Amino acid sequence: MCFTLRSFVAAILLFATVSSDAMSQEQPNIIVILADDLGYSDLGCFGGEITTPTLDSLAENGLRCTQMYSTARCCPSRASLLTGLYQHQAGVGHMVYRNWGEGYEGSLNENCITLGEALKSAGYATFMSGKWHVAAHNDPPAHSLPENRGFDRSTAVRTHIDSYWKVLAGCDIYRDGKILIEGDNEKTNLRDPYKPDQDFYTTDFFTDVAIEYMEDALRTDEKPFFLYLAYNAPHFPLEAPDEIIAEYEHQFEDPEWLATWGRGWDDMRQKKLLRQKKLGVVPQQQQLPAVDSFHNQSIMPGLQTGKTRIGLPAWNDLPDDVKKETLFRRSMYNAQITSMDDNIGRIVRMLKAEGAYENTLILFVSDNGCSGEMGVFGTHFKGGMYDFTAGKFEKGKFIPGGEKETDAWAVKDKLGGVGYQKDNYEKWKKFSGWATSQGQGWAAYSNTPFRKFKKFVHEGGIASPFIAHWPKGLKSKNKIISHPYFHFIDIMPTLLEVAGIEYPDHYQDKKRASLEGTSMLPYLVDPEKSILDRSLFWQHETHSAARNGNWKIVTDNDRASPIDWELYDLSNDRSEAHDISDQHPEIVSAMDDEWQNFANRVHAKPFPEDRDFPTVRTSVNGAKVAALLDGWEPKTSSDQRVPRFSFHPKKGSTEWFEYEFEVPQEITTVGVYWFDEAQAAASFRNERKEILPQSWRVLAWVDNEWSEVDVQERDPGIERDQYNYVTFERPIYTQKIRVEVQLHAELSGGVLGCRFQAPVEKYREPESDDPDHELQRIKALAKGTLDDDVDEFNGYSHLNGNRPEFDGWLNKQNNKPFLQESIPKFLCSHEDYTEVFNYRWWMITKHLKRWEEDNKNYFVFTEFPGFPGWASNSGAIPAPAGHQFYDLRWMRDPQYLKSYAEYWLSGPPSHEMQYQNNCWLSTLPRPQSHHYTSWMIDASEAMLKIHPDAQWRDRLLPSMERHQEIWDLIFGVNAPQTTTHGLYKCLDMYDANEFTISTTLGLIASEGSFSDYTAELNREDPYKGEERWRRYFTDGKGWQAAFNEGLKSKPFVYPQAYELDNYQTQPQPFGGNHDWYIDKDGERKTKNPNSYPNCFTVRPSLNCYMYGNLHSLANLYSLQAAEDGGHSSKQKADVYAKRAAELQKNILDSLWHHPSPEDAFVFYKKR
Repeated sequence: MCFTLRSFVAAILLFATVSSDAMSQEQPNIIVILADDLGYSDLGCFGGEITTPTLDSLAENGLRCTQMYSTARCCPSRASLLTGLYQHQAGVGHMVYRNWGEGYEGSLNENCITLGEALKSAGYATFMSGKWHVAAHNDPPAHSLPENRGFDRSTAVRTHIDSYWKVLAGCDIYRDGKILIEGDNEKTNLRDPYKPDQDFYTTDFFTDVAIEYMEDALRTDEKPFFLYLAYNAPHFPLEAPDEIIAEYEHQFEDPEWLATWGRGWDDMRQKKLLRQKKLGVVPQQQQLPAVDSFHNQSIMPGLQTGKTRIGLPAWNDLPDDVKKETLFRRSMYNAQITSMDDNIGRIVRMLKAEGAYENTLILFVSDNGCSGEMGVFGTHFKGGMYDFTAGKFEKGKFIPGGEKETDAWAVKDKLGGVGYQKDNYEKWKKFSGWATSQGQGWAAYSNTPFRKFKKFVHEGGIASPFIAHWPKGLKSKNKIISHPYFHFIDIMPTLLEVAGIEYPDHYQDKKRASLEGTSMLPYLVDPEKSILDRSLFWQHETHSAARNGNWKIVTDNDRASPIDWELYDLSNDRSEAHDISDQHPEIVSAMDDEWQNFANRVHAKPFPEDRDFPTVRTSVNGAKVAALLDGWEPKTSSDQRVPRFSFHPKKGSTEWFEYEFEVPQEITTVGVYWFDEAQAAASFRNERKEILPQSWRVLAWVDNEWSEVDVQERDPGIERDQYNYVTFERPIYTQKIRVEVQLHAELSGGVLGCRFQAPVEKYREPESDDPDHELQRIKALAKGTLDDDVDEFNGYSHLNGNRPEFDGWLNKQNNKPFLQESIPKFLCSHEDYTEVFNYRWWMITKHLKRWEEDNKNYFVFTEFPGFPGWASNSGAIPAPAGHQFYDLRWMRDPQYLKSYAEYWLSGPPSHEMQYQNNCWLSTLPRPQSHHYTSWMIDASEAMLKIHPDAQWRDRLLPSMERHQEIWDLIFGVNAPQTTTHGLYKCLDMYDANEFTISTTLGLIASEGSFSDYTAELNREDPYKGEERWRRYFTDGKGWQAAFNEGLKSKPFVYPQAYELDNYQTQPQPFGGNHDWYIDKDGERKTKNPNSYPNCFTVRPSLNCYMYGNLHSLANLYSLQAAEDGGHSSKQKADVYAKRAAELQKNILDSLWHHPSPEDAFVFYKKR
């Protein structure tokens, strides 16, 4: 690795004061390791309890700096580290999910030079592995990607990662600009490409990549290398190897360990501070501040800020079960860090083996303080039961206070709302995303001795552990640099000095911003060297700060005017416990001036919500035009999550909206995303009647008048679920542009978004001749289609009238990942079929709910949201159960359907009387499971064909038999010598068919309240010309008459135990098998002769259901007999098989009708 003469001479001239050790004749290799959300004091060498021998060794044989600052958040910190600029100057003032203009472009801009570009120009081979996160999440510009910013080789996730065991959809891993591993939320069995016999784990994989790059460079290239290794550890979710988690669980139960390190976060914090003082990483006078919890508050779409709430609970006030769960989460967090340290150890061993260890500079930092996202105990903790804005604990009891947290991170999990706990760990282990985090209690401990968290610019959010190790260049060992204070902007100038090059003001013929930082190398070479006071600045969300010397001003609300700054003297109060702003107003004023100049200079101001967007006008007075400026990306035309501009109350008219820019713009395209609620738009459910328009056109302000723009399209698009673009015949240079819309007669319309540049069409992978590759491509398409369809369905899920949108724990925020993980995927060339398929499954998420009854938890599927009077206690209804079983058996996890089957067959509905409070029909005493006809046993067998489970089958078989016995006794025809003997009969209402002609025959034949309902035609209005029986369906008078008659029996109004053994029947071929009812006192009484007649008829549907049940009982007992050889099982199988065959023959003989011209239809005889 030869250091060129030219660069060597330049280095001598530029850096004459740097020691000869640091400026050796050979450029060192450089490794920058960035941890993600690591707390200031998590590492052992900074006082933490976590096992980190590799990093501790690097610190012991190198340097630690106690005052290294990040920018407080993932994306901004990466932008500063990579460029030596404040994040706004590099284009990443906030995150990468919105573009609010200069300073907030949401992507690395071309105003900067990256470490990759700078060191490549110095002769380095440049590599990047891990989390990039400085490119736009959607459609990132090419200049923001690692392969185009100086890195010879890169394997990167361009956006967030939020997973360890798998690669999330939308978070693909790219190698040199091409997808290496495509994101797939369902692929939890992903293998490590470098070690196919092992599970994929991001920390291991990014290390594998790094080692490959470095080994190749050391063995084949004479260049030094630069490696930027950006781990996603220990960022949530909590996912780590089980064996490491177990080690920490054991520690938290070890009395000797607890005596040394402490019990719970309060005691552990105190003991950690003592260790930190002993190590010298905090001043001896350091105190612990009080630490408060926080929650997020929205400023505008895409921009939130942290707002402080109440103090964190004391550990000793927590219930034991809460302590247990929080310790489990802390064990997982610690394991993630130990895993990272193990992997850094692999790198160190490789460097030593290759003889490169002595001349490799390793820098280690974290992108921000430990994360407090979200809640005191973390996401999905015990179903959100402790997530209240002002809840508190006292002596082991929780006292709710304030408002209940309703965000998905708290209460909407995928396990029925119970939360993610140790006892269900195997189920959520690889959920990823926002599944689990350790919460603010432990995060505050990780940030000891500071207060606040990631995203805040108090010390807890910006103080980073910093380790520098370079045996050949830095001779001091185990030194702690505590006086100089540094920032990520100092990393670029430090590495430039190490490499011996200057920072250029131009790069690739473009002027670049000047460096903001200063080289740390002189202070690393001489740890005793003091630094002159200098100003550093912070701005993130609404959090801002400035530091000069030991003075620091900080605020959580930089939108105030004037800003209410806190002031701290960091020489004796780095915990920021004592605000002395009132004592030094002149210092506050001077530093405020400096900060204001900074904010304007780097384009932190104006803030995103104050940006000078185009002026929008519209023909509709008072219309909300924010939707035309907010930058939200709709998923569908009915996407209710996205604000919309509405033409309501205008209907059928010509309306418009227009943009006026500050200066004239050249415009070539206009795209409009129309709002439309499809079929519901013109229904009673949407009085606004917003629907796709009839037509539209574009006008431009040219020569002081509006002129229609000539476009290439014959008819501007009015399609749903997309931007409809028109392309101008020639570019228009104008200051004002107008979209004119013609609404349909008597209908209104709306707009979700408007654009002036058509995006580059996304790359779609072509079909492949390789069957395996083609299967993967189709799977990806099916998953993407499901995502899009669910977004569309969620958009109009509010159209439920007065019913709740969702009946259980699933909702618009969490039903998409649930479906992706739970259901089969389908893709058809005819998109309507695919959409119908996905819609049926989406409906499941509206009706799956968790239900507790008789001290047992069940999953049930409802038909109607809520608790209709004709349902079971849970709201579920047996009528659709057979259909539900057949559909839901295809779910990947059978727990939901098994639980639902248990609910009906052996749970409360199997022995509790159906409610007697809704109508006359309920006077038939029967359990809730038999309120309507069904084929649950047959459907259970169908489920077992997909999910075989002999143990579950055998446990439920006795309940299935009992279930069938009830059908036999209540609904079986017991009338020997008749053609219907042995068949089954019921009311058509019990068959969930409402009223049919068979019951109407019985009504007419009865001598009671209903004999007038004949087939005769009415001769008078309002039913002139209609058969009289049809009045049931026109005015409801028949229903009301029947209801009133039923009430005369004073039916029992509460469910009670159902006793099959005491059920008395009487043989009769027609009508019900009983003439009694249970009165309000629970006594058996004879029915009122004039109540609703026993119009039970032998129905093909019920008899076919019973055949299915009997046939399935035979099959299930046959399976049991084949497996255990039991004689009784074989006997039962034979009995049920014989009964099924007899019933089948009886159905065909008695109910199969072969019509002839001579048939006389009794019902129409009078006609």
